Amino acid sequence: MQPIASYQLGGGRSVSLGNSALVYDTQRSRWTSVMLGANYRAGRDVGRHKWRPNVEVDYDFRNVSGNQEWVLRAGIALLLPR
Repeated sequence: MQPIASYQLGGGRSVSLGNSALVYDTQRSRWTSVMLGANYRAGRDVGRHKWRPNVEVDYDFRNVSGNQEWVLRAGIALLLPR
């Protein structure tokens, strides 16, 4: 399951649940990942182009061997057409 939620803050900014995912192993009857996170995005005009930088932090509450406990992501997207 992947929960999806997003809230628009105005001014081109938003927060969302990021890459949150809930993974259940039906053969072993256990949760293998309970990853919840938050993502912040903000649109910016730079010159003649619109950019959307973002930063995200995720935490896996079910730290099973092989899973990363903390994940930090950052990125930037060029929005086309202007």
